[in-house]
Amino acid sequence: MGPFMKIKNFTIVLILFTVTRISAQELQFSGYYENQFFPQRINDSIFLQDYNKLRLDLDSDVAENLNFSADFIYQIYHGKRDFNALDFIPDKFDEYFIPAMQATIKQLEPLFKIDQRDRNFLDNAYATLYLDQLTLRIGKQQIPWGTGYAWNPTDVFNEKNLLDPTYEKEGVNAFKADISFSEEGSISFIWGIKDTYKKSTKAVKIKNHFAGFDVSAALVELTEESFGYGLFVPREEHRRMWGLDFAGQLLGLGLWGEAAFNRMAHGSDYSQILAGSDYTF
Repeated sequence: MGPFMKIKNFTIVLILFTVTRISAQELQFSGYYENQFFPQRINDSIFLQDYNKLRLDLDSDVAENLNFSADFIYQIYHGKRDFNALDFIPDKFDEYFIPAMQATIKQLEPLFKIDQRDRNFLDNAYATLYLDQLTLRIGKQQIPWGTGYAWNPTDVFNEKNLLDPTYEKEGVNAFKADISFSEEGSISFIWGIKDTYKKSTKAVKIKNHFAGFDVSAALVELTEESFGYGLFVPREEHRRMWGLDFAGQLLGLGLWGEAAFNRMAHGSDYSQILAGSDYTF
């Protein structure tokens, strides 16, 4: 092809190889068992469901500045396992939203199925390296963003369980670096790995403490799957999010809030804002 051939493609291979030897004597085990039993009335029938969960946590200080943590979860369901979210939606949904979607209830039922099956999975598994003011973490880890309880506009990493939004969240596969610049201030860089760099989630968050309030600001770029309602056709959508959140106390009253502005590559830009308060006697 000649010496003047243009190279249009290239490959960069980055290998991060970590070998950690952990003996049984160094591991610390903990965990819990949980059972839930609840009957549900759907239409004119009463259905029973029983749920068992066993969580096993492992933790080890591998070296003076290196820690390994993981947890494994067993979930087992008994009784009725299959539901449809449309059975729990008020009748007004049928009256106002179904016609707008240009579909019938029968056509929408397959899209709202809830199939609860037994699961055995690795919930979290990550290694953490501590270096003075720098903390590096790699693996499936918790990235809890936002201060709201049932809804978090600034959280792009987790999908909440609509039946129990404050319940535990499954870990996120990511690289994370935290840099401390003061006693209570830090900046975080997060890279959530997907099949290409463009689709991967890139995020930076800076947080500090001011006058009794924890305050943070974030910038995130991500690619997600969205639906064109009416056709229910999934498509990839690139989103850039600017977010702010705060939490603290004023005169004994707890105050918290979040705000996010989202710029979309194809769809309409939108903003989300929430605020709340609580009081503990």
